[in-house]
Amino acid sequence: MTDDRELRDAAWNLLIAQRNDLLVEVEGWAEPMPIQRVLLALFQLLGDRGRGVLALLNAGLDWDAEIVLRSLYECASKIMYLATSSESDRPRRIHEFEVILAEASDKRRSRKAAFAEAVFDDNFATDRDVFRALQHPDMVRNSESVSKKERQAIEGRWSFSGIIEQLAAGQNSDPLPEATSLLHIYGMASHLAHSDAGALDMMEDRARRGSEERELLEAAHRARIISDVASLSFYCGLVMEAPLGVAGDWKKSWVAPYRKVIALSAAARDSFYPTQKEFYDQVLRGGQNP
Repeated sequence: MTDDRELRDAAWNLLIAQRNDLLVEVEGWAEPMPIQRVLLALFQLLGDRGRGVLALLNAGLDWDAEIVLRSLYECASKIMYLATSSESDRPRRIHEFEVILAEASDKRRSRKAAFAEAVFDDNFATDRDVFRALQHPDMVRNSESVSKKERQAIEGRWSFSGIIEQLAAGQNSDPLPEATSLLHIYGMASHLAHSDAGALDMMEDRARRGSEERELLEAAHRARIISDVASLSFYCGLVMEAPLGVAGDWKKSWVAPYRKVIALSAAARDSFYPTQKEFYDQVLRGGQNP
């Protein structure tokens, strides 16, 4: 396996710098506003997922890193959706996220816990009580009365594709058409998460390649994953500056590690591309060089 430790270290340094800068920023808050509280929690989750991806790559678990990257994509999309919203629309989005979607999740969890409880008899009372407790009214938030149609509409808006569509169109925010570029990799990672035929195709494609080409492909794959972690983390930090009320230029310590990630990841991809040039010339240009 190609050694990409320098690339991973650069991404790790970026994530740590962002975490430290955020902690310094939080120290200056008296009582956080709702948007600050939610973005803080999501950005901490984003950093955790990013470090998890890097840890999996360090262990040689590239496919697993891609699956966790999908979770990072989800988290990043929510940060962008909240951070770029207009001040007038922000309370609605926070309420949907923290209350309506959370309560809908509680109710689904309660229903599913009933199925799990039925598996255990009195000989497994401890296990049974776990699932029984999840069905208790005190464990199921129920302050909102939302029709099924309204709930489905809200869930659609907060799905990954729904968020990307709104970001690209600029609904109650400035348009971000580049957001649609996230759909492809998210879809590929979803194949792996769902263990479907697409996942098997990717794994078979890699297994059929020669050892030298496969090593270059794996290095390029890891580089793209790391680049995604760094780019999304960097961008989310930028869009959070205004809603968090950041004083000063808090990205100062992020730029150097981010640029290093971008440069090293580009080098890994450039090393792999020549092995595919003949294929792309054939498919895209009828065998003719560009």
